[in-house]
Amino acid sequence: MKVVILGGGLAGCTMGYLLCREGYEVIIVEKEMQLGGMCRTFYKDSLGYEIGPHIIYTNSKETISFIKRFIDIVPNALYLGTQIDGEILSYPLHIDDIAKLKDSDKVINELTHLNSNEPNYTNFETYMTSTVGKTLYELFYYNYTKKFWNIEPQRLSSSWAKTRKSQLVLRKDKDKSAFQVKYQGYPKTDYNDLITKLSKSCKVVRGTVENFIGEPIVNGEHIKGDFYINTLSLDDLFSQRFGRLSYRGIKQEIEILNQEHYFKDYAWVYYPDNGFDYTRICEYKHINLKSNPRTLIAKELPTDAKHYPFYSQETENIFNKYIEYLSGFNNLVSLGRLGLYIYTTMGVTIRMCFEIKNLIKSYAKLDKEQKNKEHMKIRAIAEKGE
Repeated sequence: MKVVILGGGLAGCTMGYLLCREGYEVIIVEKEMQLGGMCRTFYKDSLGYEIGPHIIYTNSKETISFIKRFIDIVPNALYLGTQIDGEILSYPLHIDDIAKLKDSDKVINELTHLNSNEPNYTNFETYMTSTVGKTLYELFYYNYTKKFWNIEPQRLSSSWAKTRKSQLVLRKDKDKSAFQVKYQGYPKTDYNDLITKLSKSCKVVRGTVENFIGEPIVNGEHIKGDFYINTLSLDDLFSQRFGRLSYRGIKQEIEILNQEHYFKDYAWVYYPDNGFDYTRICEYKHINLKSNPRTLIAKELPTDAKHYPFYSQETENIFNKYIEYLSGFNNLVSLGRLGLYIYTTMGVTIRMCFEIKNLIKSYAKLDKEQKNKEHMKIRAIAEKGE
């Protein structure tokens, strides 16, 4: 059986490996010269970085064992910060930092009257105020959310908070590291090494997918296969048939500094203050643990690039139309951050691939409603998180 995978990011290359191992003939269609999508590692003057910081983190033994087939992982617990009133505090927020705030008494009073076990899921703002209180929300989340998403936060769905809930809680334990999971680290080499090994048995076709009408049209030509796996944005796949899906992304301003570190302890720091154009500064040496007398930082400015799905009721309705339409095909499935229009980590993306692999042989026997449910079940992996 010939399987054509649309998109050569982590999801596409992982699927390529899994299917080649099962004896399928696999073609990956990718518009960029380098595979890997947001996961690929770039270099400037020998210093590496990704499109947004990438760290492998998961509680799944199956997932980490799979990754370790290809690369060695250097353990690394990251520490993050957020700058409030000129001072960098821990992120996720920690109870120890409340005393450093001007309105600490007000914050404590609000927290004592919250029942964070029963959040208000009406929208992002109601979710956050019901879990951390109005004062902390306004200090840490309101400006940042408005600056990054370019809307008032109450227009953002609480689904964004659900997929990021481990980063949006008030921490009270002694561990201030960002990702409190069993396994976390960075490749001893880089992500290009992982992507190359995942995709080495696949044929790669360079080109842009223009439309899908029973088979994909790439650079004006039909690509024939027995089965198709999509990891591209659904509105691109179907030529905006039901309208555009909205996204936000980042533009990076890369700087190399002739000093050992920019931040002493933090891998990245958020900047909710409107006095800064950028929303985050990442120092990649804290992430990849590569030794060098210089350091590379990336200042991130928000754009409309297709990096992060825009969570609202309107976009959810558009997505539902696309996934219902896609479910009408017997030989087409979709997965990943773009393909299922949901924020995913690397670990979650790989777990989605495991599910899709097991689905392929029986997929044609499912009716349209069952296909739709299978996609939504796989999508729910991201909401459950690590």
